[in-house]
Amino acid sequence: MLTNYLQVMTSIATFKLKLPIEFQSTINTAGSPVQTMTYSMDCFLSNLFLFEIQYARMIWQIIMPFVYISFFFTCYLLAIKLKFTSYNKSVITTTIIYMYIYLQTSLVGGFAQIISYRNISGYQWIQANVAQRFDTNYHYQWILKFCTPMIIILFIVIPSYFLHGLSSNSKNLDKNYVKLQWGYLYNEYTKQAYFWELIKIAQKQLMMICLIYYDDYVILKATMIALIIGIYLELSLKYKPYNCNNLNMLDCQIMNVCLATILLASGIYVSEQTNVFEVKIPYFVLITIINVFITYILISKIVVEYLKKAGLNIERIEKIKQTIRKLLPFLNQIPFISKLLQDRREQRKRIVQLYTKLKQFLLPQAKEIIAFKASKLKQDSQRNLEQQILSNQLSLNHAKDQEFLFRESMKQSSLNTSKHILESTVADKINLKRNEQWRVKYGLNQKKLTQTQITSKDKIIKDNEEQ
Repeated sequence: MLTNYLQVMTSIATFKLKLPIEFQSTINTAGSPVQTMTYSMDCFLSNLFLFEIQYARMIWQIIMPFVYISFFFTCYLLAIKLKFTSYNKSVITTTIIYMYIYLQTSLVGGFAQIISYRNISGYQWIQANVAQRFDTNYHYQWILKFCTPMIIILFIVIPSYFLHGLSSNSKNLDKNYVKLQWGYLYNEYTKQAYFWELIKIAQKQLMMICLIYYDDYVILKATMIALIIGIYLELSLKYKPYNCNNLNMLDCQIMNVCLATILLASGIYVSEQTNVFEVKIPYFVLITIINVFITYILISKIVVEYLKKAGLNIERIEKIKQTIRKLLPFLNQIPFISKLLQDRREQRKRIVQLYTKLKQFLLPQAKEIIAFKASKLKQDSQRNLEQQILSNQLSLNHAKDQEFLFRESMKQSSLNTSKHILESTVADKINLKRNEQWRVKYGLNQKKLTQTQITSKDKIIKDNEEQ
């Protein structure tokens, strides 16, 4: 967080303000150490390389991180061989990732200066070295073969590789093998914001490109930087990336300080251009106050966390504070320093006493509350079990009743069906018998009628014969 703050604050040095040289050099050294050291070695580099100094600087800036890493790994391997420490894979990956995060802003800025130009007297000059013309085939070859590939690697390839590694392991961030390789990028962030370090990298790179590409347009680059910081603040408020809420608040405070500093610095630039000097000193005072305040907060938190991790003796720290108070009594007149040098032993004793009293008073009550809750939970679980058993019994009885009713209905239906079939059969037999009786009766009547007709016919014939 401190590194990010210092790298963002390096933008003030590009606003062409009449700042003290010591102040500018301090900011540049803290934010871009390799680039600052490279500028101080121009004579050495001009003798070491045969080509122009602007290209030699960038080659040296690329070589130096590998020198740092090689030196560190050599010391680490010696420590392992001498059994001062054991091998840990995370040391290697963390070192490489840290070097990239810390130095990528300087590298991107240096390459952006080479591919940018200034118009002076109608001619284009390389921004990294205004003694060299920009519009030459020789410089275009350097841009095409050296600068452009390196910018693509630093700005696109490496962050994309980090993002792919994090996103492909986003569901296994708690696994040890993932932490050993990628832990430095996401350990301090929440699982939903595991990519936040890449957001910070993109923020710094975009700011650096804007600062260099629009170097002559101070107000324009100030508004663009303010826009980038504003977008970062909105994303920070949305995602709340840090695991600790205090760190989220501190990050927002840092970005607000950076935003206020950029706006005040642009105001100072305008006042210098328009000769309105009455606002210049108040703006300088405000910039100093807010940056000293936020720097104090950052350094104090770093020191406190370091002391906690180092496990130093509290009594020893208090003795050091006491010695400082005696040797430098005027520091007690400064509020935030006197607060930092305050003797905490009595305060810790009171805290321990209060904690002991609370423990003696609350512990029995807590045990009773826990026992009461446990008994109540047991009763509730027993009651729920009884209700469940009763409910199951009722459900079983209901199922049996339903089965019984179903069987009775089936039996009644079967009886009704049999009775109906029997009645139908009897009725059919009765009807059949009746039909047979009617048929017999009808046959006899027909026979009598036929005989009567025959007899009447015979009688008629006889009467006719007698006549």
